[in-house]
Amino acid sequence: MKKSLVFANVVIILALTAALLILSVNGPSVNASSSLPTVQFLGEGPGTYNTILEEFIVGRGNGVYDLVPGSSYSAASGERVWGVSGANNVPPTAYSQAEHDLDPVVKDCVVDYVGIDDDVDGVRNSFWVGGDRVELITEGMTFEGSFVIPNDSTQFRLAVGEINYIALWYTPCTESVYLPLIFK
Repeated sequence: MKKSLVFANVVIILALTAALLILSVNGPSVNASSSLPTVQFLGEGPGTYNTILEEFIVGRGNGVYDLVPGSSYSAASGERVWGVSGANNVPPTAYSQAEHDLDPVVKDCVVDYVGIDDDVDGVRNSFWVGGDRVELITEGMTFEGSFVIPNDSTQFRLAVGEINYIALWYTPCTESVYLPLIFK
């Protein structure tokens, strides 16, 4: 019994050590600032919308996105409405059809993003580092994703193909935080 218990403990320790080694050598780093809002699309056009989330984002057209407090909102014609939690009084940044320069990035940093208002129309938006596309964004009234920066670059861009606007929050990627590997 004692031998099998010792053997089981050795196997567990070896498995954990191997997992940490793989993570520290090959895995992505952990971004220290990855808390982004939770967003839910509620609808478009005239009507009353309710949410259990903290507040609303109201898309009024032409790249205007307002945060509106409350649990109920009466939308006007042409307005799009989302429920949101965790926005910390910061509406998403609106981006129109163009390439937009973002912050410089460092290798192995993880970029997380949450966005809204990308019509499902076959026009895809993407993130680029230097001349390489690193993330093709999924279309939808809400979208989210995460990717690892492949190399240091001052050329980190968001390419928006939408004729209208999309809006998003993303985590800046200015430093990598590595998981420590400790052997005794």
